[in-house]
Amino acid sequence: MPSPYRALFAEPGTKAFSTAGFLGRMPLSMMGIGVVTMVSQLTGRYGLAGALSATIALSAAAVGPQISRLVDRHGQRRVLRPATLVALTAAAGLLLAAQLRGPDWVLFVCAAGIGSVPSLGAMVRARWAALYRGTPKLHTAYSFESVVDEVCFIFGPIISIGLSTTWFPEAGPLLAACFLALGVFWLTAQRATEPEPHPRERHGGGSALRSPGLQVLVATFAATGAIFGAVDVVTVAFADERGHKGAASIVLALYAAGSCAAGVVFGLLRFSGAPERRWLLGVSAMAVSMIPLLLVGNLPLLAVALFVAGLSIAPTMITTMSLIEEHVPRAKLTEGMTWVSTGLAVGVALGSSVAGWVIDAAGARAGYGVPAVSGTVAVAVGFLGYRRLRRPASGEAPLSSTASGKNGTWRNWGGNVAARPARQVAPASVEELAEAVRRAREDGLKVKAVGTGHSFTSIAATDGVLIRPQLLTGIRTLDRDSMTVTVEAGTPLKRLNAALAREGLSLTNMGDIMEQTVSGATSTGTHGTGRESASIAAQITGLELVTADGSVLRCSEKENPDVFAAARIGLGALGVVTAITFAVEPLFLLTAREEPMPFERVLAEFDQLWAENEHFEFYWFPHTGNTNTKRNNRSAGPEQPVGQLAGWFEDEFLSNGVFQAAQWVGRAVPRTIPAIAQISSKALSARTYTDIPYKVFTSPRRVRFVEMEYAVPRAALTETLRELKDMVDRSGLRVSFPVEVRTAPADDITLSTASGRDSAYIAVHMFRGTPYQAYFTAAERIFTAHEGRPHWGKVHTRDAEYFTRVYPRFGEFTALRDRLDPDRLFQNDYVRRVLGA
Repeated sequence: MPSPYRALFAEPGTKAFSTAGFLGRMPLSMMGIGVVTMVSQLTGRYGLAGALSATIALSAAAVGPQISRLVDRHGQRRVLRPATLVALTAAAGLLLAAQLRGPDWVLFVCAAGIGSVPSLGAMVRARWAALYRGTPKLHTAYSFESVVDEVCFIFGPIISIGLSTTWFPEAGPLLAACFLALGVFWLTAQRATEPEPHPRERHGGGSALRSPGLQVLVATFAATGAIFGAVDVVTVAFADERGHKGAASIVLALYAAGSCAAGVVFGLLRFSGAPERRWLLGVSAMAVSMIPLLLVGNLPLLAVALFVAGLSIAPTMITTMSLIEEHVPRAKLTEGMTWVSTGLAVGVALGSSVAGWVIDAAGARAGYGVPAVSGTVAVAVGFLGYRRLRRPASGEAPLSSTASGKNGTWRNWGGNVAARPARQVAPASVEELAEAVRRAREDGLKVKAVGTGHSFTSIAATDGVLIRPQLLTGIRTLDRDSMTVTVEAGTPLKRLNAALAREGLSLTNMGDIMEQTVSGATSTGTHGTGRESASIAAQITGLELVTADGSVLRCSEKENPDVFAAARIGLGALGVVTAITFAVEPLFLLTAREEPMPFERVLAEFDQLWAENEHFEFYWFPHTGNTNTKRNNRSAGPEQPVGQLAGWFEDEFLSNGVFQAAQWVGRAVPRTIPAIAQISSKALSARTYTDIPYKVFTSPRRVRFVEMEYAVPRAALTETLRELKDMVDRSGLRVSFPVEVRTAPADDITLSTASGRDSAYIAVHMFRGTPYQAYFTAAERIFTAHEGRPHWGKVHTRDAEYFTRVYPRFGEFTALRDRLDPDRLFQNDYVRRVLGA
């Protein structure tokens, strides 16, 4: 396998879900042609056979997008399994009715039921998109899946037709049903790679089909599907007329083989320029390739003509998937992909039906006029709709935010912040980003950049231009001599961590989640816990950013050092970060020791626990005297990770699944929260494990919440925590989330929450959808009494007047802001509050 394809499977779970998707897609090529073969053998009626195949396709066209829409909202497992059971029941009914020579209407009813089969291709592509969105690997992944589709079409018809003609007529559809059951249930058993569902409140209104670009793709592929449907039916009849019906499977396999070969090569290439142009060229090539079919007179020539015709299929389909990414919101991606499949299915239904009628009336050779006409229609629709597919200026992107809603509303991960930008821009290069900034300035619009929306403040909200760095991802350079890595600003931390680990390298420290982009995490001061290191921004050695005049500014300790001192945690107020250089070190092992400990003991021994461990943190469960502590220290090994079953039980089932259920109960019946807290604080037992850093520092956080976090002087931690506990005990508040406590050494970053002083962080949380204002207000009074500094990305009410008192170098930052952004291009309400007008 060429190296770009091999690299796809470096991520855990990719081989399994791709294999399951392959099995589940085999019916795509087996069921329709199997029904045609079965019915034509049993009845000799090609018209009925084609009509049944068309019914399956039309039913799938009507039901498929609705199933995928439910998948986008509720997840693959919850939707695919019951939908598949309906399809399997209908398939069994069709086979039984055909065997017993049942009336036609029974056959059609069962064929319609088979249409509830889910679009496995869309499900697998959605998993690839969730994994590699915004990276060149996604093009390769789509190419690979297109090749898998064609492999299905190579072997599926051979198996289906071969079994039905040599064993018994029902054999092909029966095996197709078995493949469907195995593929779907295996795929849905793999939860780790399942894309996150987008519930109704984040899903937005209406169908994905409201996108003008998607409408063009669907309409064009309806005509393209007619090519495929007609070619299948006509080829079987063509071979039958020449006394070699079984050879039709081989001829159709060569059609798919041409597409497969082209897909393999296409996936190895990297293209510049507009994808819609490549798409239109591909559609045109598909249409032209149908003309030779009208001229062939024997099976060998037909096989050659179909192989050549197949060369245009996979590249066109791959480009289509890329266009869907551009024109459909992320929350509706599976539905969008399925709509294209629906367009194909409608076309297949029409093509196979019309071709069947033409064959019955004029013979097989005349039937090849159907795909020729269909190709002409596809080209016409493509040209008419081409303008809708053109990408907006400066790379303006669809509403594919972490949470996108109705009428262009953007929402953050916690659901407590919303904004309606005038436009969203996803630049593919630093030059495009600079042009977007210059254009916004000319248009009188403010500019803010947003990552994955994990901040709980409105730091990234704007009614102007929202910059999305989703295409600015990946490692630029890796310098082993200086032990640094330079990455694009939109690179998610989880991908950086995994990529560094593959190179035998690691960051020194990191936070407890890694979903954020590197620029979003550092700009807001994201940190972990540590005796000598904590902040991710403190590991930065160089920055690149686009300033208000559209110029690119680079800074480090030697180059523009005054900018470097501030921009590492710049709040998005100095410019848009485009690249970050981090210091790295050789990959090491950490031994984690997690154990429950009484609250009073932790406070009494805190200084000792901090001094004895490189990284110490703990969680206190309000309404209890219990904590869960975690000590991470470097280890010589051996590597002893948490067992797969134990990890799933503790980190997924208990810490996420059961905890989620407990939060629902607590939100519905608040008086149960103290009892739930007592149970939760005792649910996790002590454990010790040794693994590479990012697998120890970070953990999955799937239960959504809203958070406030303050940094207080480390010497004031125990007093602050006692006051917080007393407040909760006296107030009558019901707090269902644990309080997280971490530490950081002093650093020299101007607006770092640890700037100039050793700090301790106290984070309070409330379950999403639960009123949090009273709790946070009371906690904030305690934190600010100890000169606490709020995390820039978490809920707080402080303003510039307060920050001038708690940040000795606050004036340095505002003076630099006056120099770099005198007209306040990068200002919003939040920045105005915390930095002043």
